[in-house]
Amino acid sequence: MRRVLTVDFVYWFSFAIFQTTFALFAARRFGFDVSRTGHFFAGFGLLGAVIQGGFVRPIVKRTGDKPSKVWAVRWGQCGATRRFSATAKARRSFQAPFVSC
Repeated sequence: MRRVLTVDFVYWFSFAIFQTTFALFAARRFGFDVSRTGHFFAGFGLLGAVIQGGFVRPIVKRTGDKPSKVWAVRWGQCGATRRFSATAKARRSFQAPFVSC
């Protein structure tokens, strides 16, 4: 369980960094102002609440906390692996995925 919680901490730490740097990125890349960035975060926050309440809660009730957490971390790793693999194939610099999904 310690390993799962460590991965979870790294995930949330990375997400916190994303939130603080996204405003700078969106302003420079897309011309977002403060209002538009706020609307973006509000929309994704609402979407996250709907997903957590509508999809995640029933799964956790059915399977329990630990199996749900392990399942989520594995699928997150799978998604990250596929993203990195697709990016690497486009750049032709990285070949081996971490896990097969």
